[in-house]
Amino acid sequence: MTPPPPAYPCLTFLGAEEGIVDTGRIHTRMANWPGGELVMLPGARHEVLMETPQTREAVFSRMIPFLDAHETAPEAPARSA
Repeated sequence: MTPPPPAYPCLTFLGAEEGIVDTGRIHTRMANWPGGELVMLPGARHEVLMETPQTREAVFSRMIPFLDAHETAPEAPARSA
C-alpha cells in the first residue's frame, strides 16, 4: 500500500521518453497529490537536467517560480515519542 502524499506542494518533471522508472506510477502518484503538479518534457529521458539546453531551460523556468512561491515551508507535523 502506498502511503498518502505529504501535505507539501510538489513539482515533478518527467521526460516523455523516460525508460528507467515506471511512468504510470508517477502519473498516478501526481494525479492524487493535492498541490502536486506533473510537468511532461517532450523528448526528454530520465535525467532531465542532463538533457538539451532547451529542456534544462524549461525545467528551470518552471522550478524557480515554484520555489519562490513556496519559499516558506509549512510546519512539519509534531512527532510523537
